[in-house]
Order: sequence, then C-alpha cells, then structure tokens
Amino acid sequence: MKNSVETINGNTFKCCSLLKAYFETQNKNLAVVEFPSSITYGSLEWLIYVFYSCLLDYGMRSKIYHQNLINTYFKHPEIFNPKYVINNQNNEQLLLDTIKNNIHPRYPNIALKKWISVSNELAKYDNLLEIIKSYKNFNELSIFICCVLDLS
Repeated sequence: MKNSVETINGNTFKCCSLLKAYFETQNKNLAVVEFPSSITYGSLEWLIYVFYSCLLDYGMRSKIYHQNLINTYFKHPEIFNPKYVINNQNNEQLLLDTIKNNIHPRYPNIALKKWISVSNELAKYDNLLEIIKSYKNFNELSIFICCVLDLS
C-alpha cells in the first residue's frame, strides 16, 4: 500500500454511507465488522481489512474471531498487505503459522489458501477504493465482492 492510511474523501465517505444505509434497512441482526482502532474507517487500509475479515468469518464464535483478527493485525500487520502476501507466498509455512497461531481458524490449511487467493485478487487493483466507488448499485458491488472473495 502506498500510504498506510488514506484519508476519507467525499466520494469514499458517500460510498461507505450508502452501504451503511442499505444495511440499516435490512436485517437488524447482521454482524458488525470490528476493525483495529488504528485503521481509519473508509480508508483503503480499512477496505482491505474488511475483505480479509469477511474471508474466514463463518459466524460461529464471531466475536472471538474478530478479536483474534484485530490482535493479529497489531502483531503481524504485514499479512494484511496483499503485496506482502504475494511476495512471500513461497514461504507458506510462515503465513500458515501466523494464521494458525493468531487467528485460530477452524481449518488452517483452507484459511491459508483463501488468504493467498484473496491477496492475489486484491493486488490486481491499483486503487480499490475508486473501483468500489464506481459501482452504481449494491447488486453490481456485491457481484464484484463475490468475485474477489471467490464466492460466486
């Protein structure tokens, strides 16, 4: 990432506000994505963190998962950088150990594969925020997100 934290501009704030407004009209029991306090809401760093956060959240023990993820972010922020993950994917054991010993996913080997896969997808975009802002409706955005997370 060029900057560790990008400032929120009007369009990014508008995009996040629209997403928030949409979800507020939906099921009130939706999970909230917790994120480290050092990340600015709506920044590129926040957006990338949210992609990683949603990757392994199966809804079970979600509070513990998110706390583990936040703690991992503070101890190993590099694994939340897609380019770092890609450049170090030959050393899968280090990444696997970090994920297994800090995030504690139910299936560590599957988690590793997903982590590398989403890193490869996220690294394809020079400015992910601009791409996200370009979508005119939630359906288009959700298709893009499903493709990045390989949920199609």
